Amino acid sequence: MSGSTFPPARQTIAVVGLGSIGGIAAGCLFDAGRHDVIACVRHPLDRLVLERPDKTITADLRFFSDPAAAPRVDWVLVGTKTQQTPSIAPWLAKLCDGATRVAALQNGIGHVDRLEERVRGRCPVADRPRRAAVRHRVRIAQQDPGLDEPR
Repeated sequence: MSGSTFPPARQTIAVVGLGSIGGIAAGCLFDAGRHDVIACVRHPLDRLVLERPDKTITADLRFFSDPAAAPRVDWVLVGTKTQQTPSIAPWLAKLCDGATRVAALQNGIGHVDRLEERVRGRCPVADRPRRAAVRHRVRIAQQDPGLDEPR
């Protein structure tokens, strides 16, 4: 292939929201080992464990619970619930620049419009979501001694 490079350049990918969808995406990306993956979360976390049918992955991610501390990234994957999209504006403001791409990993419709309202032209929003069926389980351990068990 003319003009292509192999392997592709390592990029930094931020996953905003580590529920089931975001957690699976972050764990699989980490396991692939091709990119640097960071997790943007509401509360500090110790680790992310992805239980796949064939193996268990303990993802050694960098976790950020404060948008001001997050670096600029190449990709932002939004794994929050759709009704939480307005609350991620501080993350998008810090993570994105003109070269960053944003993609929604959310159920429903209207993702592009919701995200474009938040990025306000600072970066492109992917507009072609694909359907996917994945069978994995995510466990997340929180750094809060007041909690009885990890969530």
